[in-house]
Amino acid sequence: MGCMINYKQSLNIIIPRQSLQEEPYKNNHFKKAKLIFNEPEYTDEVFQRININLSKDPSRFEALKNYQWKRIVKLNMNQNLCYEFQYGKIIKGELNNDQFLNALRILSFYDITIRKIFLIKKIQSNCQYRIVLNQQGFWQEIVIDDYLTFNMSGKPLFSYYDGEDYWVQLIEKAFSKIYGCYEKLEQVDMANEIIRDITGAPYLMLDEQEFNHQVRNFVNLSNIYYLMDEKKGIFLMQREEERNYFLDLQRKVKLNINEFSNYKLFFIPFDEQYIQITQQVEIPIKNQQIKQVIQMTIQQQCHAFITLSQQDLKVCNQNYYAQLHIIIVEDNKNRKNFKLIYSKYQQVRDLTIECNLAIGQYLIYIEAFWQQQTDQKLNIQSYGNSQVYFTQLSNMRENEKLDLLNEIIYCHSKSQNKRIYGNDQLYSVQSQIGRYKYILFENNTLNQTLKVLLKFMKHLVIVNFPYNDQSSQLIQVLPNQRKLVTFQILLENEGQHRFSVEEENCEILGPLTDDQLLEKAINEPTSIIERNEYMKIYNLRLDDECALVYVNNSEQKYVELNKVKLINLSYKGNRNPEPLNIEVLPKQKVLFRFNKLDKAQSQYEFECNQQYRFE
Repeated sequence: MGCMINYKQSLNIIIPRQSLQEEPYKNNHFKKAKLIFNEPEYTDEVFQRININLSKDPSRFEALKNYQWKRIVKLNMNQNLCYEFQYGKIIKGELNNDQFLNALRILSFYDITIRKIFLIKKIQSNCQYRIVLNQQGFWQEIVIDDYLTFNMSGKPLFSYYDGEDYWVQLIEKAFSKIYGCYEKLEQVDMANEIIRDITGAPYLMLDEQEFNHQVRNFVNLSNIYYLMDEKKGIFLMQREEERNYFLDLQRKVKLNINEFSNYKLFFIPFDEQYIQITQQVEIPIKNQQIKQVIQMTIQQQCHAFITLSQQDLKVCNQNYYAQLHIIIVEDNKNRKNFKLIYSKYQQVRDLTIECNLAIGQYLIYIEAFWQQQTDQKLNIQSYGNSQVYFTQLSNMRENEKLDLLNEIIYCHSKSQNKRIYGNDQLYSVQSQIGRYKYILFENNTLNQTLKVLLKFMKHLVIVNFPYNDQSSQLIQVLPNQRKLVTFQILLENEGQHRFSVEEENCEILGPLTDDQLLEKAINEPTSIIERNEYMKIYNLRLDDECALVYVNNSEQKYVELNKVKLINLSYKGNRNPEPLNIEVLPKQKVLFRFNKLDKAQSQYEFECNQQYRFE
């Protein structure tokens, strides 16, 4: 079944640090609802009491055989919705939804996060309950009735709180309505996603060094730290008498853990003082991938969390999340030579970067890649500070956007410090952004040309150069030029993609002398004009110049009046030279050099109206 959701139009927070411990909530996401009496009992017509809303398998739960529906209001009007919070009393039912319940167990230690999402905190005679949850950055009001499932012995069929509270069952029902059925709660693979949906706070997976640094500087007791082992057991960090310990939520025992190499390490920067998302921008997608740049303005030096969110798999019925990549650079007037600030790449639902940002403007490069066509939206949000503002670059032309994207990719490539060839003037570096690998070749010399035979594996596809060979590409980089080679990574071989730039495959060419150019024209001509068997004219075309070499092996003098017309060429600095009076003595070779004017243009020609004779 679908889910009807009421959007809360309150994304820009006027009071950025409003404590939610005060009642009624002044935070405009969570305004307190009035208690309603003497109204008809509400029945949810969207999420109905039918088998398909329990499981897509109709045989798994059979009405009146495995379960029956009962209203809370009929059971006990004196019981509470959300009064007591003890993690050991959160009981698993017939669903294998351990990670969903682990999220609730973690949040039971931060009970403000549970209480604040219930707009009504007492049993309602009209049987209607409104719960505010965060979905892809938006706070949304989920309306449900109070029908819950019980087995034939009178115990709750699914998860419940072993006490007089119904908050576990009602939160479970609200998420089931969003996902389409209760059974989809078994697909919750990571507790941190449910924690974000309840608190609005982002989550970060840390490496061991980052985690140790956070634990040593553990000051804000609202922040959530926990470990997850290979069996997805959860160990929540707690503090007692200035010492940290970890609580095994399954076995309910305290542990001292000092070695973290066998765990996934999670950090959730929850803060009840700023439990809101200050601003967000929607990015529509109607393809397999998106590359976009968002402008970010910081009005006051701040510490913030920038999160890129995609739709939950359990809502959009997909089997995987997109590859997400965020790059943040400092903006400048010229929009050249950016300074890289942050970069992060993961295949997760919500990708977050923790930032310390100075006053100014920044550009955020966003890339996402799906394995098939999609039609949804990405949301970018800032959590924790009201001084962050996002703006779409809607007034830029397409070629300007492409140039801006390339400049950010240049910046990211150079920052990776993965140099694969060269020195400070002539070098190449590699990087990866999302589903693409890049090699940046940069030639800062004035008179040297770099030629590279680039070899790559079959599961890399070069996308911005014409090529015939499936495994190599010849790249030529002229003086004061840079070239970016882009590869798409084929999905079926995503763990094996690589390319190589070996020194023996690189050739550095300086400017050719007259003698070198003459010999090259004779040995490697582009074309040959034969006057007779003894008189030949060799035409040589290079990337930055071309040449004519007259070779006279006869016993006579060769005379020619060449009225040359040049296109993107010059002769001795003149693009409109006088007719060339050419005289070639017997057994003589004569060279004429023509320099390319605009090296960014590939076309250059010379046309000749020739008159010649032998004397």
